[in-house]
Parts: sequence; C-alpha cells; structure tokens
Amino acid sequence: GRKAEHDDRLLSVVLSRPPRVPYDSLIIDIGEDHGLQMGDMVYAEMDYSIGRVEVVNSKSSVVKLFSAPGEKIDVLVGSSTIPVVAEGRGAGNFYIKVPKNIPIVEGDQILVAAGRPVILGTAEHVDTSEGEAFSHIYFKLPVKLNALHYVQIKKSTR
Repeated sequence: GRKAEHDDRLLSVVLSRPPRVPYDSLIIDIGEDHGLQMGDMVYAEMDYSIGRVEVVNSKSSVVKLFSAPGEKIDVLVGSSTIPVVAEGRGAGNFYIKVPKNIPIVEGDQILVAAGRPVILGTAEHVDTSEGEAFSHIYFKLPVKLNALHYVQIKKSTR
C-alpha cells in the first residue's frame, strides 16, 4: 500500500521532522527495504519538491531539505523562468540574488530546474534597493514542516 498518487512514487510516513531533528531534515519510514537510494527526490503534498534522500538505512532514511542552511539548488524564477541558484537559509527559507535588470516581483513562482519543473516556492519579498546592482529574493517552502506527516519519494532511474 505504498503507491502514491503518481505511479512512479512511493508514499512514506515522516517519523521525525523539525524541530525534533536539526538542519532541515526529515526521518522517514522506508529505506533499502523499498529500494531507496541517495539522491532520490522527495515531494510533499501534491507536487512540491522539498528535498533529496541523503542517508539510506535498511528500514528508514534521512531526507535533507533543499532549505537546509548552505544548500544550493538550481531554480527557475520569474515569468521568463531565468535560471539562478537558490540558497537554503534554514527553517524552510531560501534566498536568491539576481541582477537587478531581471524582472522579478512578489508572487512569482520559483521552480526546481531539474527535469520537469516543479514548484519550490513563491517569491515573498523582493528587495531592490537603490544603488545596488542586484535584487534579493526571499521565499520559503509552501508546506509547514512541523505539520508534515507524509512525503512521496521518486526513485532515481539509475
């Protein structure tokens, strides 16, 4: 009974989540016993990409969220889907620095740039201070980490 809404994904129960585990990670209830591998993508709710499997044990795994401090992920931002790098700031938060001439507004979607684009978040604050060459974009995961009970794992095709 582990099939998720998408046929190519497995459903997993979140055993532990922030703030019980540090640095934007989750502990889930499946591992090698279900064919998980390091690098498998992790999704929350309908289709939000939130992280990757980082450690695989026999019957459990550790998921590192993209929002972990210092994590970097390639994303597409704005209506023209400009490729940039988002940096995790912890607690589900991210930061992006882009040249000021790129039109980004609050509410623009930010998509993970790997494979088929999936939502990582929505620009919540765009700081375009005078005299600076860059705009600073702040956003967060669209799910509440402390209320996350299930995730979906898309196994790699390695």
